[in-house]
Amino acid sequence: MNIVIAGAGAVGTHLAKMLSRQEHNIMLIDTDQDKLEDLESQIDILSIVGSVYFYIDEKKEVDEILYSFIYSFEDKVVVNVPVKCSGLATEYERRFRVEVVDDLTTAVPEKHYSLPSEAIFPAHAYEAVFPVTLYNQDADLQSKSFVLALKLVESADFELGDKERQIVKILFSNQLEKPESWQDWIFGEWSRVKHKRLIQIAGKDLPSVDELNNDFNFWYYGVGQELKNFFIKNYPVLDEHNQVIEPW
Repeated sequence: MNIVIAGAGAVGTHLAKMLSRQEHNIMLIDTDQDKLEDLESQIDILSIVGSVYFYIDEKKEVDEILYSFIYSFEDKVVVNVPVKCSGLATEYERRFRVEVVDDLTTAVPEKHYSLPSEAIFPAHAYEAVFPVTLYNQDADLQSKSFVLALKLVESADFELGDKERQIVKILFSNQLEKPESWQDWIFGEWSRVKHKRLIQIAGKDLPSVDELNNDFNFWYYGVGQELKNFFIKNYPVLDEHNQVIEPW
């Protein structure tokens, strides 16, 4: 039988020795590396100090994070990649490491992203984040997506955990095209700058033509009027071609 024991204290150690003599497969988890190594020399067990894995989706069906700059007017954003640990939480901070998977990555360091060499796993915690900074400074982001693939690597504090959750990909772009439901008589002539402002006001992008008509009051009297007022109040506002966006 496969048995996992959390904690190599007096009770955990006693159970591990007893069950090992009964020829069970024992996995002993603890935060004390020296204690585990000592026990491994005495009895037949598999010991784990602590391991980390990315946690994007509960069912392991998703290993990608999608980000679009169309929802932001910032030149850079921080995307926090969620990480979990197996084993016991500790009373002190630990550190875990992440590296770029070069053959899966199209993004360029310092041009499209930057990241620390390691991140902190808080004390008393089973969850942490790895901060990745994405930059919105490349015009190519307006026409295509870039990929940043990351993998966890062993550190002094952590081994690698779930094998199916060791790599995560961040897909990001700033692509924005005129939707079919854009109505010039409501929103004026389309531009990227105006479209992004509309998304910020509405909290979402334009729906299909039918959905827009079904929610006409919201898009016309709400979003449309607020969008018009913004460009009147802040006149002149320049579009992506440095042309003034005239009120309509």
